[in-house]
Amino acid sequence: ALTYEEHDEWVAASNNQNQAFDATPGVTDVSEPGASLGAGTCTDSDDDAWRVAGRWIQDWGNGQSTALSAMYEELSWDLDCDFDSLFNDLEVEHWMIGLKHNFSGPLDIRFTYMDADEYDCKDTAACVEDDTDANAFNVGLFYTMPAGTELRLVYSEVDNEDNATYDFGINGAGLGAGDDASAIGIGMVQWF
Repeated sequence: ALTYEEHDEWVAASNNQNQAFDATPGVTDVSEPGASLGAGTCTDSDDDAWRVAGRWIQDWGNGQSTALSAMYEELSWDLDCDFDSLFNDLEVEHWMIGLKHNFSGPLDIRFTYMDADEYDCKDTAACVEDDTDANAFNVGLFYTMPAGTELRLVYSEVDNEDNATYDFGINGAGLGAGDDASAIGIGMVQWF
């Protein structure tokens, strides 16, 4: 699979909703040329992302199969601003590999490894590039019972470098720079 996304004038949407990007609470629209954001002027904003992913499945017979998945993505954000309190151009690359093996019967094991490279910043003094990379992995056992109920036991870990703040996306406060995260998950899913 290959996907591409592009968004124009997103800095206005972020400020309208007072989201994390909001450098100046109360600024309602910075999409117009000459609009103010913080101590300077922004005339344009856009981001784009492209991603390629694939999966290969080997059927071993007797109910056993192995699936190998891989993904690579490149994300970039561009602001046309005349100040250094925010990045003006930022790029980052991510990749992931995954493995799933179904045993004969209701049990399968899954593993993923993810990597985020260091930021590539341009035209700013505010962006830190060094030690902004991270890696993470998940390993889990999944047991499917009759009637489509799946039991899950998963261990996940994120290893951030000194200036990285990646986490599981479930903590509103987030992690401090360089902090690592780990979690054990026990769950049940009912498939209909």
